[in-house]
Amino acid sequence: MIEKTLPKAIAVLTASLLLASHASAQTAAVKIKGEHPRLYGTQADFDRLKQTIFPATLKFPAKKGTLKFKITPLPRELGDDINQEIFGSMVGTGTRLVIRHADITADPIQTRVKLQMGLRGPGSSGWIRAVGLEVQPGLPVELEFTYDVDGQATLRIGTETGHVALPGTGWSPADQVFDFLAHRKDRITDLKLIDNSTAETVWEGDLDLGALSAWRGLIEIATRQATTLSTCPVTATPATDPALCDTTNGGRNNMTDAAKRLGLAYRMTGRTDFLAAIKKHVQLMAAVPLTAGGEWSMSARVGALGIYYDWLYDQYKGTSEGDKLAKLITDTIAANKPDSSDDIIASVCGSQQLVTDGPFDCATKPVFTGWVRGSSLPSTATGYVGAHTASAVTGAVLGLIAIADHPDYAKVGAMIDTIYDHFALGFLPARDLHGVDGGNYSAFAYGSGSGETLDRLVMWQRAIAPDSPKPALKLGAAPKILYPYLYAMRPDGTFPARGDNFENFVSYPSIGSMALTAVTQESDKNALDFYERYIVKTRSRSSETGIWDRLLYPYALPQKERTLPLSEHFRMAGNVLMRDTWNYANSTLLEFKSTSFISENHHHLDQNSFSLHYKSPLLLDSGQYDNYGTGHWWNYYQRTIAHNAIVVYDPNEKFATDQSWGNDGGQWYDGRPAYPTIDEITPGGNGAPDGSNVLTGVTAFKDGEWYSYVSADAARAYKRGKLAPRGGAVRSIVYLRHPEDRNGVVAPPTILVFDRVQAGPAAGTTLAAPTSLLHMVDKPASNGTLGTDTGGRFAYSFGNTKPVFTVRNGAGMVTIQALLPASPSIVLSGGKDQGSTCKQITYKDPAGTTKLIRQVLPDSSDCRFLIREAGTGRWINHAPDNTTNVSGDVGNWRLEISPAAKVAATVPQYFLNVLHVADNDKGSTARTDNLATQLGSSANVVAVKTVDGTVVVFNDEFSSATSLSWQPNSTVVKTVVVGLVKGAYYRVETGTGSVTLTKIDASGSSASGVRQASDQGVIEL
Repeated sequence: MIEKTLPKAIAVLTASLLLASHASAQTAAVKIKGEHPRLYGTQADFDRLKQTIFPATLKFPAKKGTLKFKITPLPRELGDDINQEIFGSMVGTGTRLVIRHADITADPIQTRVKLQMGLRGPGSSGWIRAVGLEVQPGLPVELEFTYDVDGQATLRIGTETGHVALPGTGWSPADQVFDFLAHRKDRITDLKLIDNSTAETVWEGDLDLGALSAWRGLIEIATRQATTLSTCPVTATPATDPALCDTTNGGRNNMTDAAKRLGLAYRMTGRTDFLAAIKKHVQLMAAVPLTAGGEWSMSARVGALGIYYDWLYDQYKGTSEGDKLAKLITDTIAANKPDSSDDIIASVCGSQQLVTDGPFDCATKPVFTGWVRGSSLPSTATGYVGAHTASAVTGAVLGLIAIADHPDYAKVGAMIDTIYDHFALGFLPARDLHGVDGGNYSAFAYGSGSGETLDRLVMWQRAIAPDSPKPALKLGAAPKILYPYLYAMRPDGTFPARGDNFENFVSYPSIGSMALTAVTQESDKNALDFYERYIVKTRSRSSETGIWDRLLYPYALPQKERTLPLSEHFRMAGNVLMRDTWNYANSTLLEFKSTSFISENHHHLDQNSFSLHYKSPLLLDSGQYDNYGTGHWWNYYQRTIAHNAIVVYDPNEKFATDQSWGNDGGQWYDGRPAYPTIDEITPGGNGAPDGSNVLTGVTAFKDGEWYSYVSADAARAYKRGKLAPRGGAVRSIVYLRHPEDRNGVVAPPTILVFDRVQAGPAAGTTLAAPTSLLHMVDKPASNGTLGTDTGGRFAYSFGNTKPVFTVRNGAGMVTIQALLPASPSIVLSGGKDQGSTCKQITYKDPAGTTKLIRQVLPDSSDCRFLIREAGTGRWINHAPDNTTNVSGDVGNWRLEISPAAKVAATVPQYFLNVLHVADNDKGSTARTDNLATQLGSSANVVAVKTVDGTVVVFNDEFSSATSLSWQPNSTVVKTVVVGLVKGAYYRVETGTGSVTLTKIDASGSSASGVRQASDQGVIEL
């Protein structure tokens, strides 16, 4: 999103202003290396990679040769193929040497190892000669193959040897493909290929089996893409299928990434089909209009062209082809899409024109820091926090850096400097601010773009000269960005569906970049362990990602290892992640979020919400990311009602942008910029006020040995004045880990979620209906009676019993005790094809309009996404527009827990849900055994005792009371008190059946029975 401040017509500036503007920029310009290649790698980087994959390019000597190596073999595991080849292939047309594992049994997991070596005849004609030997797992064994095409071949595995006379067999060394694979955990060392005719060692060294498998995968894809490109017609209006031919609308994947793949494949192999494909790809990009596809496609084309020019510099240097390619780069960057900001100029310069006479740059330098909203000065400052323009400017700078030493284009250095400053003064400071500990406000899907940011930093660092006046770019948070993923990974390798969510697995390249950044920058052994055990292991053996990892992030074995706590708080971003074990398969993950600012870009109105996962999603961040800005997105998916959060419904409240949306009673922008600048999300201090979009966020966090605790205040996320600015929407969570285990597996936790909601000055005499929401996949079982269907909504009645619900999904289960409000009104909402029908609204996006058009649809049986209609208060379902990004987190049902009576504005409303996590018992009723008990307490306290004797005490820190008390009733094993004044002293008094804490002055701190609250307001008793 670019803030449009000036009409994007040719800027009317005097020559003196232009010269002054650019003269100041040139005095401290970034200096680019003079050598090629320099994008993402130097010649030394490519040489290092080539040495790693060189064994894949070897050939047997024509007449006489020896291949020998040591292998440390391990038994077959899940992920290893049956009879896994180690060298060569059982499938092929020519004669070949094959070395493989010969499985002793048919079991997918084995304990023994047998190796086999032999010569194969053409096709499937079978073995010419083979030997086999069972060997000791985990111990190295030497294998050797020696041949003389006019004599005999010798095959040896350890002490087992076989011979075969070669004449007459048809075997030829010329057919051999040097293809190494093996089991994932095998190691091959001391490999040596010798030409026995000359006694020359052709190659020797240890093998990186992962790199060789990844290289095989890259070459296979590059070969397919080369074939596809050969069939693409060169036209200004290419078809969209195949996607590789579509240089009009394609993005980075179809163009820039394809250029990297083909460029690397050609550099390493010199194959003519790859060179032909590259030249055809350039022709396809040159054929389309310069502004085709807007900045998304324009920047992708420029990035691809830059990669080709740089990586194939020897091909293009001093040629007319190279001149045309360089001109296409600058022409595309300079192309102005009329009456639109959807071009590269707007992303780099803001709302102004680019000049090409003299320095190639924005007419005036955009304002990078301190830009004031409403200013007439050009700036892209509103794009730094969401990094919306980072892809466009990266594509542009790839092209510019590539041609910076072209004799006709030295002038592009001015724009390189401008883009450098976008990173140095904008994107990177923004990321360091809102992700100071590595967290991300958009969490795991869009947050994974941080991995791409790290790749871009490598690109800059390798392109900038060591003596540059402006140094290589750095990101302080870079080595920490992995850690939210390390904490939040679920057993299936996915992550919580926080923010705009799409499929995102631990095997994806961006997460590998995060891990290897921590390894290379901080020598982080925890990160390397996560990389090897979870990232690499879940990738395909032939994933090309391993090649890019090795090119960008070479590392030595790290030395720094630390014991990680089981919970972590990522400041500013407000991510809090709690688990009970590092055994991912059996861990319970509670994910909580309370960001310290509000914004729109992939950032939901979800402050103080949480999700819960144990073996399956149990309590969800619901809805579906059908696309950005759809009717479903505006009315449900990004709204508070779609989250396990608090809504406070007021029928008169309005939720509107340029049009009106449903009324969920939740959080809203309330006039605050949807795309804030860095200053607008920066907390105040030293007399400076908070930025306009600053929220309170997390106020306390503590990870104890047997519990974790977080508290946050989201009042400022709601419309101003609706809730008390301090204490209006406070959520406190205590996660209790159980000390006992079951058969070596940790017992699931008990989790307490306590909310304090209080009206603000705009509420009048009563607090509008506050409601605590819980979302789930399957219909919960309950100890209450479900009422009549009213359009997908069912009211419960419980009589005199406390409400209990059990949610089951997959192998997991959670039982919910709704202890507060004491007299609740509870509704079940949702369901699809469950016998209900409900009102339906959709929004269409007709061509030529800037507004979504509201359309009423016939009633249907999909009631999963109900929200009140603005004005009427009717419940309306807003189904997604498509089936994009459907996952197990979309959700079908939600519980709405409210007080049965109106709440006085002067009195806080408390909510308390106790969550008991367990394995799915496959039952159909609510579990009412082993429940927690609410204890008697003073008015400003809520105390709960679990069945194992643990007491949790929530103090209302916003109460004026200076003491708090509760009645534990019977034997207590341990107690944790939260919500106390941080660092304050309390006198602890134990009476008959009661415990009292009284706040005292520090002067009495040395007295007997006095305890000091921690710096997070916690006392353990």
